[in-house]
Amino acid sequence: DAESAFTALRPYATGPDRDLIALRLAETSVHRRRFQAAHKALGALIDEGPLQDEALYYYASTRRSQGAASDSVRTVRQLADRFPASPWTEEALNDLASAYIREDRPDVPVVFRFLRKRLIRGRKSGRKEDKRQ
Repeated sequence: DAESAFTALRPYATGPDRDLIALRLAETSVHRRRFQAAHKALGALIDEGPLQDEALYYYASTRRSQGAASDSVRTVRQLADRFPASPWTEEALNDLASAYIREDRPDVPVVFRFLRKRLIRGRKSGRKEDKRQ
């Protein structure tokens, strides 16, 4: 339903609303697991505009879902560097830490230290490094 509504609104949108609709359409593609389409649409939104942090978050997600984990990590770092106080940065770092735990990667503590360092006041900054301990 959301995709149909945003598609119907797209021809009438101008300025920032156009970017918002494009982002929401890309997000619907992510949630419907159409990662290639989402990746292409998000690529146009990650370098400019008021929604870059959210677009970078979803861009990183699509890269990981497409099997390009190293590209995803680079995008998360770019997000953290450009938007350190954004809630999307916190979500991206938390998602990365969760992925590393699932993959049983040895660099999990590094991600958690980075998460704590960057997001001292964030709601996920107090997360424990490994709940298996």
